Amino acid sequence: MNAILDDATPNDTVLNNNSVNNATQTFALNPQCADISILLHQVGATIHAGDEDDKLIVHFRHCSPADFRVSYDAELIIVENITLPWERFDPARWWRFPHLDITVPVRERLHSLRLEADHAGLIVKNVAAQKLSLQIGGGSCALNRVTAGESSVRIDSGSVRWHGRLGNITLDCDNGSATIHGMPPEFGYDAQLRNGSIRFGSHYLHGGIVADSKLGTPHATVICSNGTAEIR
Repeated sequence: MNAILDDATPNDTVLNNNSVNNATQTFALNPQCADISILLHQVGATIHAGDEDDKLIVHFRHCSPADFRVSYDAELIIVENITLPWERFDPARWWRFPHLDITVPVRERLHSLRLEADHAGLIVKNVAAQKLSLQIGGGSCALNRVTAGESSVRIDSGSVRWHGRLGNITLDCDNGSATIHGMPPEFGYDAQLRNGSIRFGSHYLHGGIVADSKLGTPHATVICSNGTAEIR
């Protein structure tokens, strides 16, 4: 898959700008491109919907485009870092930390949005997707006004805070915390608790090995090993 800069010829998938100044790249997308993956390691990002339906815009804050690969085909676009911008970070200028600002196409609903953050912080705002996949391996993710018809969330360590509108959700909280607000009152759940605690509205599960379920739609499947989860 090749990244194609807007108003440019096809480019290599590794962006070849070595500047560490604030840079912006705009990518023209096929109208059928409705699946987005953002895979980041030790680099934070803010992700939000823009005003155009055929472009993805990446602002590189205090990092180089050469640290990243942006690639896509007719249906999928992937943004991922291939080196660590923090290796050039100057602690004396601590406010100039590497960060991406990603504007995704405005669509009535994206088909899928896949987010993976390893020791990084994510902020996601005003995005709607039929399917949302989120994996946190250290770090945090805040989702505000985010809508997903179906979602899968895995927290190996770190935290997730989600305020929005949710349909069916699978949550695997291995070691961390999840606060998810946006389920309708009639939602059901299947819960498995090994340690830690789970709260469904006013219903509270904690300590030891506990299993509980409740009929309802949409449905939450929750596994909590050594963390805490709140869904309502």
